[in-house]
Amino acid sequence: MPTRIEISRNTWFALFTLGLAFGVTYTFSSIIVSITVLLLLSALLALLINPLANWLEQRGIKRGVTVGGVLLIVVVAAAVMLLIIAPIVYNSLIILYNNLVGMQAFFAPFLPDLTTYDGSITSIVSNSLAYLGGAVGGVLGQVGATLFMLFVMVVLVFALVAEPSFSRGLLDLFVPVQYHARLIHLTDSVSSGLARWFVAQVAISFYYIVCYGIINLILGIPFALTIAVIGGVLEFIPYLGGIVGMALSVLAALSAGMGWTTILWLVILETIVGAVAVYFVAPYFFARAIKVQPALVLLGLFVGGQVGGFLAALLTVPIITVIVVLVREIRTDPADTEVIEAANGGHSDVALMPEASGPSYPRSGL
Repeated sequence: MPTRIEISRNTWFALFTLGLAFGVTYTFSSIIVSITVLLLLSALLALLINPLANWLEQRGIKRGVTVGGVLLIVVVAAAVMLLIIAPIVYNSLIILYNNLVGMQAFFAPFLPDLTTYDGSITSIVSNSLAYLGGAVGGVLGQVGATLFMLFVMVVLVFALVAEPSFSRGLLDLFVPVQYHARLIHLTDSVSSGLARWFVAQVAISFYYIVCYGIINLILGIPFALTIAVIGGVLEFIPYLGGIVGMALSVLAALSAGMGWTTILWLVILETIVGAVAVYFVAPYFFARAIKVQPALVLLGLFVGGQVGGFLAALLTVPIITVIVVLVREIRTDPADTEVIEAANGGHSDVALMPEASGPSYPRSGL
């Protein structure tokens, strides 16, 4: 006799809910991705600022002042970077203009043929202007959307770090009470890991700034210090700053009419600097900060670049840091956390926590 399969009402309801969830996710996928990116950026930035806010709060500085100061420093740094890059962009435009003037004589014999296209060159010019106007409008729209997203992110970061009641409200709303202590401990550990990553990344960027600056000054490359600073700042995306710094140095040398011997020495010296950074400097600082192997960083950068391009590459190492810290902390015994929290009066404090009795993972920092 064939087996009769019965599906309960709850099972049908669960399948219907699952299908509805998939449909909504597919229909609003772009909105969901944008919201996810916004929340991820806000959470990472809040976790990064939180240790500094805690440290300054113990010295009488309010958390809101710390958050506002950090965000103001970020805005000022971005403005300074634009002012630094402006001379290079202006110089490049001048070179481009000179090249176009030189190319005018080459294309002059073809201009009569172009003017006869479609009866008049007016249509070509009008179509080009319309295309340019549409492109500019699209860019302005993207800039406006990005600025609004940054504003919302600033508000979220301020609320998460400067207003403890907001974070406690989210905790009470989404997390059962019995998991509060464990989640607070994990959050503190991730925040500490991100702070160590940031210090390590600053040290690596400073290495590029010093080395590229010295090489460019010795060889007489135009905008020597400017290019060094740009390369160092872009090194927050691992290995990108070195490549961009070398490319800008070579372009500056070519625009100044320097000889091939100087350019060859420039490429050789900055390649050595990059190799030392990849095989010695970056592994040393990352190993001391978060115990992440360079091969894992390279794999993460490849995956991030395939998934989301520039933004994903920028977030690759912080996300790897979060994952590594969470895995190490989750593999420890939660009972040890509860004992320490009871000794501290119910508060989680990573700096006061000893090593877990389970697998030993050294807590190293810069």
